[in-house]
Amino acid sequence: MPTSEEHEATLAQIEANSVLQLTRIERKLGLPQGYYTSLRDGGTDWEFAIKLVVVLEAALGAVIAAHAHNPILAEHCARLGLEGRAGKLNLAVDLGILAKTERTAFQALANVRNTFAHHVQNIERTLEKFALSLEEAQRTKLVKEALQVPKEIEEKVQFLWSDPGSVSLTFRKLLWTAGSMLLEGLAAQDFKAEVEAERRKRLESGAIWTLGDMFRTGGFGMPSLTTSELGEANNLGIGGAGTHVRGGLLGD
Repeated sequence: MPTSEEHEATLAQIEANSVLQLTRIERKLGLPQGYYTSLRDGGTDWEFAIKLVVVLEAALGAVIAAHAHNPILAEHCARLGLEGRAGKLNLAVDLGILAKTERTAFQALANVRNTFAHHVQNIERTLEKFALSLEEAQRTKLVKEALQVPKEIEEKVQFLWSDPGSVSLTFRKLLWTAGSMLLEGLAAQDFKAEVEAERRKRLESGAIWTLGDMFRTGGFGMPSLTTSELGEANNLGIGGAGTHVRGGLLGD
């Protein structure tokens, strides 16, 4: 079973690999670079629980709007609630922006916000105490869903929800990590929407494409990417067709 120190090292590596993706989302939302990382350790747990879901919901809305390719639809989507049959989460799944496991992770984090941060008596309470106050079955379900833990590795990471010492030490960072995983997926989807918007723009402009253009882009109608953009695509885990390689904790 991994030790708390090993778990801390794993979280540090995840953070390092997430910086570029998080920067893209921060830029899209007009947030200072490094804002999401600062949430992990800054402020009270009560503030963190609120801000975490605010950032996630704003990012989801922005990416849905980018996929809409229509300002009227984007404005309408912005008015939708997060959950419910007609909410942003189900719309994002229908559009292919979120996988079902990602929708469930969103709901798990929103539930923490609703049960912890919506009660004023928790202003001075810690998330660690909140986690330990949950019944073991509730805590297990919350952690598995938030981190999108694949069934085949559940035994390897069982300490995350069963070991009181690990729960007490890492619960806030665990929620932060779950949020960063969702933001990374949204960053990849935002890149796809940007590529599609550029493709539509070129088609609508009636621009004449040369054979060289087609060779560089791998097909008619796809925009050529600069060196920096190609690097970003690789960092976002996007293949030649702009696919989003999804995975929960520790990958697929």
